[in-house]
Amino acid sequence: MQNFASFRRARLEQLADKLGGKATLGRKLGYKDGAFVGQMIRGERPITEKTLAAVHALPGFKGWFSGLGDNESQNSATSLDSDPIMADLVDSFGIRPTPVVRLRKIFVLKNATGGFIEEDFWLEDEDRLRESTGQFALIASSDPRAFLVEVGESTMSPRFNRGEYVLVEPGTLPELEDDVLVRFVNGDMALRRLASRRGGLRLARIEGGAVEEFPTYAVSWMYYVPHVVPRSRILDVAPK
Repeated sequence: MQNFASFRRARLEQLADKLGGKATLGRKLGYKDGAFVGQMIRGERPITEKTLAAVHALPGFKGWFSGLGDNESQNSATSLDSDPIMADLVDSFGIRPTPVVRLRKIFVLKNATGGFIEEDFWLEDEDRLRESTGQFALIASSDPRAFLVEVGESTMSPRFNRGEYVLVEPGTLPELEDDVLVRFVNGDMALRRLASRRGGLRLARIEGGAVEEFPTYAVSWMYYVPHVVPRSRILDVAPK
């Protein structure tokens, strides 16, 4: 485990250097500066799968922790052998990174922000969204129920901007400081940052810094949001 953690720290530090510093990387990952990135590089905080997913979602850095680069290869061994930096790290730490999850179609949930949505949005028998806009993006996600929503408000700007889309993964339990999609019992939806679970839920807005408090019974569900999806990646299903 120590070798695996060391490998991730080394790779994250290389990424920060490549982007011009920890502050630049931190802002790209949704933090206000590079303090959190520095803590991960020094081993003071773990580099989780969520961080890996956020890095892989950055344009040009898909597969950064697995040696696949932006042009994802079907054969990770070939990519590792052709990347001298990755090869050195693998030799030094004696581990081989896990391959990136393959791209697949993930669909946009209809009326997910700024409108009422049913509490049970998933059709179990058909294993799909109950209501979709018919749009999708090709995204690597290991969550079989992952879906997309369009950002309809500016409360989470500049992390998420109006007109962009976000990936939602119901199968990942949100942790403190994670971005989340919340459905309230009245059917309203909102993107927020989870600030606290103590004595209820405290949900923060990035724009303005306001923190709202809700009793747990006011929320139907709250799902993890790993990263933004640019509008340019959204595709329409071809008409039949």
